[in-house]
Amino acid sequence: MMQLEMILFATTCKVKINDSVADGEPCVTAFSFQTSFYGLDSWDKRQAELFNWRKIVADYPEFDVFLSGIFSPFLIDQRKSIAPSSMQSIGSAIAVMACISTFFLPDMQSVFVMTWSLLSISCGVCGFLSIWGSDLDSVSMGCIVMAIGLAVDFSIHICYKYHRSEEKNARLKVINTLAVVGYPVLQAGLSTLIAMVSLPLIKAYLVRVFFQTVVLVNVIGLLHALVWLPQILSALDPIDRVPLRRKHQMIENVN
Repeated sequence: MMQLEMILFATTCKVKINDSVADGEPCVTAFSFQTSFYGLDSWDKRQAELFNWRKIVADYPEFDVFLSGIFSPFLIDQRKSIAPSSMQSIGSAIAVMACISTFFLPDMQSVFVMTWSLLSISCGVCGFLSIWGSDLDSVSMGCIVMAIGLAVDFSIHICYKYHRSEEKNARLKVINTLAVVGYPVLQAGLSTLIAMVSLPLIKAYLVRVFFQTVVLVNVIGLLHALVWLPQILSALDPIDRVPLRRKHQMIENVN
């Protein structure tokens, strides 16, 4: 009886008692209580703890136990499917970008390099977002898909100019490409970074993830466009060949 009174006066417990009993003793028909956890500083740990509680509850169906209000179960259930959904969305976005680029860049080598660059930038953004402390959720997934649209600008301009260059060897093509579009690409990236300067002042999760994503895609995109892409394009194009525009002129002259 003393234990029952302690439960009745506990602030974190609620007990429902059936008073209509024959022997006069109180009969507990239902009760609820709250508990706290420590060390669950990430959604991955909270997800594992919630699934563990659900497993324990499922082992004792005769008690009709119900978990209520623990770690926002809707968000945790959403996290269970967010990883495959993110992979599908990111893969679809990259595939669509690659297909559309074939209409503007009719060279399979350039399309392959551009697609590889998009995939590399996306992987870099995802990795550094994780290091920066962002979780994989619907907000970060949307920002990553948006980042693919920003990343394609860095890749397509370099690949297109290299493909359309009038120079005959790879070294001169790289020099011509960087001389023509290198500075505009650098200006675009730096101006976007400058526009993001005020966002860290806003203490909101969505704004923080958006800021991190835009900064990462611009920094990684500039490295790809100005450093790695020219090297890869020149390595895959080591021999002299007739420029595309001159080749079309030769075909027209023959006809």
